[in-house]
Amino acid sequence: MRDLVIAVPSHGRAKTIKTLKALEDAGVDTALVDVWVLEDEADDYRDNILDANLRTHDSPVGLVPARNAIARAYPIGTPLVVADDDVKQFVQLSICGHEIRPVKALLDHVEYLFDFADDHALRLWGISANKIPFWMKNTVLISGQKGAPGTFFGYRVSGGDEEIVTVGDGEVEDIERTCNFLRKDGAIVFGAYLGIDSRQRKEVGGLQNTRTAEKVEAEIREMVEMFPEYLRYRAPARGKTNPTAKFIVKRGRTVSYPAPILADREVLESCKWCVQEMMIA
Repeated sequence: MRDLVIAVPSHGRAKTIKTLKALEDAGVDTALVDVWVLEDEADDYRDNILDANLRTHDSPVGLVPARNAIARAYPIGTPLVVADDDVKQFVQLSICGHEIRPVKALLDHVEYLFDFADDHALRLWGISANKIPFWMKNTVLISGQKGAPGTFFGYRVSGGDEEIVTVGDGEVEDIERTCNFLRKDGAIVFGAYLGIDSRQRKEVGGLQNTRTAEKVEAEIREMVEMFPEYLRYRAPARGKTNPTAKFIVKRGRTVSYPAPILADREVLESCKWCVQEMMIA
C-alpha cells in the first residue's frame, strides 16, 4: 500500500522493544516502521531498531502525548498504523476456530482492513489485543467488546479532532479514540480472526509504572460521562481491582471484518480438530 506507515511509540525500552521483531516475523519490512521516542532517548534506541526509522518528539513523557504527536506528524490521507512496543507475535485464528497460527503476511491483512474501511466510508480499524479465540471471532460483536484496542490499530489521517486523545495517560486512550471515531463516522471496523501475543504490563516501562486502581476508576468514570451513548460503567469483577467501561451493544455500530483474507487451507486441513471431525463424518 502506497505511503503506509507503521508508527511505534516507545519509552524506556531501547534494549527490550519487542514489536520490530514481531513485525519482521510477520513479513513486514521494518523500513516501513517509524519508532517514536523522546529526543533525549534517541541515542539509546539508535542501535536497537533494526532497519526502522527513528523519529523523535518533544512531548511530555507518556503514551497519550506520544500518540497525539504521531497523529499530527503525517500528511492527511496517510494510511497510519500504530502499534505498542511490546508485541511479541501477531497471530491468526483459523476459520474453523480451533487453531491459532503466526501471521506470515501481516501487510495483506492491514491493506485489506484499510480497503474494507474505505468501502464502507469508515476509517478506524482494530484487532483483538490478545490471542484468546473467543475475542478474535465475530462473537465479540454480540458480547459488547467493540473497541479498537490500542495495541494495534489503523486509520487514514484526516487531521480531525477525533484522532486526538485528551483523557489520562494511557489507560483509556483506546476507548476514547474508538468513541471519537464512532461519533464522527458512525462505525469502526473490527478485524476478526486476528490477534496479538504481547508483553503488556510485563516489561520495564509502559503503563504499569503509573497504573493505580484509583486512576483507572477516575478515567473510566470520565469516559462513561463523556460517551454515555456508547459506554456504561462496569464494576470490578470478582477478584479484580479495576472497573471497565463496557461498550453498549447497538446494531450497526461496528462493521466486522468478515473472515481471514488469507483463508489458509493448509491450516484448516492440518488442524487436528478438523481432521478428527472429517474422520467422524
